[in-house]
Amino acid sequence: MIGVTFVLVFIFILIDFSENSDNFADRGASRQEVIWQYYAPFIPEMVRLISPVALFITVLFHVGRMTERLEFDVLKASGAKMGSIFAPFLGFGLLVAFGISWLDSEKLPQANQIRHEFEQEFLRSRSERLERGSVFRQLPNQEILSIQYYDIHGQYGYQAQIVSMDSSAIHAWSQANKISWIDSTKQWRLSSFEQVNLRDGAFGRTVQDQVDTTLFVTPEDLSRQTSDIYRLSYRDGWQYVESLERLGIGHIKLPAVQYFGRLFYPFSMVIVTLLGFGLAAGRRGVGRGVLIAVGLLISFSYLTIMKLAEPFGAAGLLTPWAAAAIPHLLFLLGAIVLARTVPK
Repeated sequence: MIGVTFVLVFIFILIDFSENSDNFADRGASRQEVIWQYYAPFIPEMVRLISPVALFITVLFHVGRMTERLEFDVLKASGAKMGSIFAPFLGFGLLVAFGISWLDSEKLPQANQIRHEFEQEFLRSRSERLERGSVFRQLPNQEILSIQYYDIHGQYGYQAQIVSMDSSAIHAWSQANKISWIDSTKQWRLSSFEQVNLRDGAFGRTVQDQVDTTLFVTPEDLSRQTSDIYRLSYRDGWQYVESLERLGIGHIKLPAVQYFGRLFYPFSMVIVTLLGFGLAAGRRGVGRGVLIAVGLLISFSYLTIMKLAEPFGAAGLLTPWAAAAIPHLLFLLGAIVLARTVPK
């Protein structure tokens, strides 16, 4: 499996470099930065992505060779059951699944953060913002913040409005032409600020050139991106999804689908192990080249269906966990049916 993984990672790097080499050169990325801040942190993510393919091909290769050598016939003649023969393969699949789960939760977030910072500087054309256009946030003190345009890199926005209300009425309304984050004071600076108070039936209007205030939101809260969930551990990822809901951020279903997709992904290792065993065991006369070609087709179909299910969850047509689980359940059912066709 290690050899197959190495070859696939090498191919992955070649394809990615051919697509992004012009951006690296145009934006001044040095060779050391490309290697150590982009590709070195990217390799663990590549390993996670291609592990099902590598494991599937490995199982197909070894089970196919055992079939050609009549090793299954010898084992069955000695009284071994097919379940006992499959057990070592299942154990290896579970070991890989636990390894990928640990890698995804504990090591990948740090590596993805390093790569994300590189991409923000040298591949910024990749737009990953969760929200397009206006930004809305529900603040803890019954206020709603809206910003017409927000620049996540400069940490400033234009045409900001703050509405204070309760269940029965609006108490105050404020607006500013520009809102900027002041890193030294950890506060927001509102320029050309105007506030209208409507409490107790009275009307009051205040105009100021500049106001510094705390709004219970940070620049990170206003710049959520689709890749955020991949830079967090499983525990932090769930807290992140809950925080999106509390802040009233739109498109919350996509991060939820991505989170559940990460949780279910390691199960694919067990599924492809069962698929590979059911496809190759006891089927003589089928060349290993054909088996590997079929394995690649099934593996990439598996990964494609997982990605195709995401938009259904993001659009609300499926619950986030269902959008993440259904592809695995479909291929698990197919693997079970295929395994039952293996000659006993």
